[in-house]
Amino acid sequence: MKLRRAIDQDVPGMLALKKQLAFQVQDGQSTRGGFLLGTTAQGYREKLRDGLVWILEDTQLEGFAIVLPDASFKQSEVWQSRHAVSGDVPIDAFEAMSLGYFDQLAVRPGASRRYSAALALTAMVDLMQTGVDAMITATVVEPVVNLAAVPLVKRMGGVCIGRLDEHTPEVGDLVSDIWVVARDGYERWMTTAQGPGASWIQHLAKEATAQHL
Repeated sequence: MKLRRAIDQDVPGMLALKKQLAFQVQDGQSTRGGFLLGTTAQGYREKLRDGLVWILEDTQLEGFAIVLPDASFKQSEVWQSRHAVSGDVPIDAFEAMSLGYFDQLAVRPGASRRYSAALALTAMVDLMQTGVDAMITATVVEPVVNLAAVPLVKRMGGVCIGRLDEHTPEVGDLVSDIWVVARDGYERWMTTAQGPGASWIQHLAKEATAQHL
């Protein structure tokens, strides 16, 4: 398996994987994937231009991760909808912060969980190297609960600050938890996390991002 930055030629493979993915649900919860909403070939090319996009590759494209640095995030529709988030934390508190957004994580069904985690962490390391104060991400809780990203987010001290209700053409009503991972929580996990699994994905992520510099 190889981790690398995406290029324009990856867009057809990204679209094909997006089409293949569907929630793998057990008891109303999903831990291995999900749907990716509303992204066209042009949309992915724009994310390649404005965001940080990573590919997990073997003999074919096995997965991709997309994060948006501060400038791109604050031009996005997600940021424009920030005042629709309901919760106890004032959204205005984030206005002056440098923020990144973990936009999409897609991994082919059957791919290694460890490599999936390494892909996600690689994109996050790349984002944090831009100097953001915190990373924002959203996890679906209705119509099903998507748990795929939640364990890693929590291990880094991520806090759920509210919920966002949306209506999408693809699935209708959609409700997402909005999470914030502060830089100090990320850095603490990167320096103190123990166990071979954490060390292994950290090594892959650091190696991949160092090669890109």
